[in-house]
Amino acid sequence: MCNHLSFADALLLIAATDRPIRFLMFKGIYEQRWIKPFAKILRAIPVSSDQRPRELIHSLQAASDAIRNGEVVCIFAEDRSRASGQLLPFQRGFERIMKNLEAPIIPVALDGVIGSPDQF
Repeated sequence: MCNHLSFADALLLIAATDRPIRFLMFKGIYEQRWIKPFAKILRAIPVSSDQRPRELIHSLQAASDAIRNGEVVCIFAEDRSRASGQLLPFQRGFERIMKNLEAPIIPVALDGVIGSPDQF
């Protein structure tokens, strides 16, 4: 679980570990034609609260299955970057992803990222 400051967040996390990371990604961003090819390479999991319940559950189950298979899955707890610089409420869903899983939840705090509100 990581806070979300900028579009560079995923790149910073990828650079910080030698393990591949799968990201839950807002479907509206995932579907952009200049992002989708990279998202597919990273095996990002598209998710949206606008999805029908069955599709949303499928996305959350894909994240659970990845964790169960030993993969690293990153959830940006705030769901989107914060334009105000204030911590946004955590979005629901990670509880469902982690239900019945024996895997660590590793909190990550990004701060001072170039282009984030606290840099202005």
